[in-house]
Amino acid sequence: MANFLYNKGSISFSRKVIISDALVKNDDTDTIIEQPAGSVATKVYARYITAPDVGSSGTIGLTLGTGSAGSTELLADASANNLKAANASQPAAGAIVTANLPALTAVGQNAPAAAAAFTTDDRNIQVRVKMSNHTVTKNCDLEITIFFDQIA
Repeated sequence: MANFLYNKGSISFSRKVIISDALVKNDDTDTIIEQPAGSVATKVYARYITAPDVGSSGTIGLTLGTGSAGSTELLADASANNLKAANASQPAAGAIVTANLPALTAVGQNAPAAAAAFTTDDRNIQVRVKMSNHTVTKNCDLEITIFFDQIA
């Protein structure tokens, strides 16, 4: 016979990190955000606290992963340009870039795989800001916020 356990509803919350002087020419800036046990990462916001000034064809990218630094299970950016594309205008202070993190398995799918965004244990999410090989005339401060739903 089945047993039932009910909760009073889900809990949504966020964790963030502020990276001062986030850009390094032709290099990566790595940090972590802790993901609590029993939660699923649902979306990320990257907010420019201050505006950068980088070479006109310079690119800025963001990746998120659950493995080692630079892993991309949650947010990949093969072109390293999801925060600023080449030849795009410089991001303004207060500009926000958002992305939904990997969807959970769709209903009706055969042999669903474990969801990369869910964890049963506390873990670190690897955050990487990638800067192309272009001059950084004015650096910036970036706020990276990841949203979670507590489901277990």
